[in-house]
Order: sequence, then C-alpha cells, then structure tokens
Amino acid sequence: MRIELPLSEALALGEAQGAIPPFVHDIRVVGSAVHLQVDAGQVMGRSGGLARFLGGLAGRVPIAATFTGWADGVATLTVTAESRGIPLHRFLPLIEGQIKAKLREQGIPEGAVDVRTGAGDPVVAVDVRRLLASKVSGLVVTDLRLQDATLHVTAALDPGVRFRVL
Repeated sequence: MRIELPLSEALALGEAQGAIPPFVHDIRVVGSAVHLQVDAGQVMGRSGGLARFLGGLAGRVPIAATFTGWADGVATLTVTAESRGIPLHRFLPLIEGQIKAKLREQGIPEGAVDVRTGAGDPVVAVDVRRLLASKVSGLVVTDLRLQDATLHVTAALDPGVRFRVL
C-alpha cells in the first residue's frame, strides 16, 4: 500500500494524540526539511547544575531536520541547530542524556532513535520499523521519503502476523 500524507496533517494528528512533546514549538515543513524550535530550558529540566544553566542560556533553539535517506527500515535526518552562535554538535554530548530521557517519557522504545555525532551536524537515525512495532503489529514499512512537504510511505501487511493496533 502507498500512503501520501502532507506532513502538516501528520503533525496535526500527532499533536492531537499528544505525540508532540511540549518543548517543541512552531513546526513547519519546507521541501524535505522540518523546521521547529525547541525550548532548551524545558528539555534540560528543573534540576540544578550545568544542565539547567545551559538550558536557560540556550532558550528556544531553532532546528532544521533534513530528510537524507532510508535504508533497512531506518530513516536518517541531518540536524542543523545553533544556539547563541554555538553549533549543536559542540554541546550535544552534554545534553544527550536529557534528550534520551525525554524520548523515553514520550513512550519511544529504547534504540528507536539514535543520534550520531561527529565533527559536523548530527545525524538522527529513526528505526521506523521498531517505532511502528511498538504501536502496530502486522505492518511493515518498506519505503519512506519526505519530499515536497509530503510524507510518502510504502508499507505491506505481514502475512504471518495478524494486523492490529497495540
């Protein structure tokens, strides 16, 4: 089966279901990129120490996540962000633990989202099949693309597994 869904509609569905975290704001899609703002203070929490200081200092951070590919059930996005003139990849190791904790709070299965860091912009790898398997059985995504602000999904029913929403 093929599904084509404007990402703005998918985001509206996600927001209605409470799937968009409260620290994410002003989401818009242009071409194959999702632009949003993240309230770093909310991500870093109310705890003391360096994390709280960095979150308060950063404020709302504009982020662009550009779809870069699909392979073996994993969608990849390059993430570009800058706070107060500092690129994301410089301070990401300091906040990676808080990001993972927030994903767990949202019900995202362990290992479904991987942040790959290096010298340049980070790459986020989303294991779409693992993520979907936590919500639905019997459906396999075989292709996924984000193009012209539209999500293009190709999926098939798994003949050996009864389809159902979990």
